Amino acid sequence: MDNRKACQNCSNIGNQNQKNEMTSINNQITPNIFPNLNLNLLLNLLILPYILPPPPSFTPPFPSSVVDPGAISLCLFRNTYVWLRNGSSFWYFPIFVGPRSVAGFRWNGRFWTILGIDTRQIVSFTCF
Repeated sequence: MDNRKACQNCSNIGNQNQKNEMTSINNQITPNIFPNLNLNLLLNLLILPYILPPPPSFTPPFPSSVVDPGAISLCLFRNTYVWLRNGSSFWYFPIFVGPRSVAGFRWNGRFWTILGIDTRQIVSFTCF
């Protein structure tokens, strides 16, 4: 009996050490490459552009009211049409909203590309 308990404890300790090792490795690698991104967000940046379907084929009308750019967090992981101060507009797929920026993918007409936007540059947006 004691030997079995000892083996179970060894196994549990080994599993716990392995989990701690993986967490430690992830915490070492991710901050060095992208200091403000967690591992899940990093994986989204690497995988999502290849599995996302194209956005809708229409261009929505410009909204009659301007919205707070910080409210774009309500559009996370949704097709979003964005209008910027410089006059450009495009389909966007936001996956992260920070205090002053949004990270996601911009549709260039053929495929999704990674793009970060300063929220102060957003005039308006609409989600679908």
